[in-house]
Amino acid sequence: MKMETENIMKSFVQLIESAANGKKRILDLGDDMTFYRGEIHIIKVVGDYPGMYISEIAQRFNVTRAVISKTIKKLETRGFIIKEEVKADKKKLAVYLTKKG
Repeated sequence: MKMETENIMKSFVQLIESAANGKKRILDLGDDMTFYRGEIHIIKVVGDYPGMYISEIAQRFNVTRAVISKTIKKLETRGFIIKEEVKADKKKLAVYLTKKG
């Protein structure tokens, strides 16, 4: 059963990556599961590196913090991402996926 679950997850990740790297601008998986390419990339990075700061994500994609902040706010509103203040530095926000994400 564990191997079957791993295979399903692997196939799902491959589907998402192919959509993110493909020519389509929007991936529609039904319900509230419609994503733009940039959103897919951000979800993948946050999933791979939980707790990243918005500035780190911006550096990774070579875009401004404002672009990432705007996209993360949309994903947060839709319930895919949560932001948490960093206790050591209240100015920074760490980003995590939710269960839905």
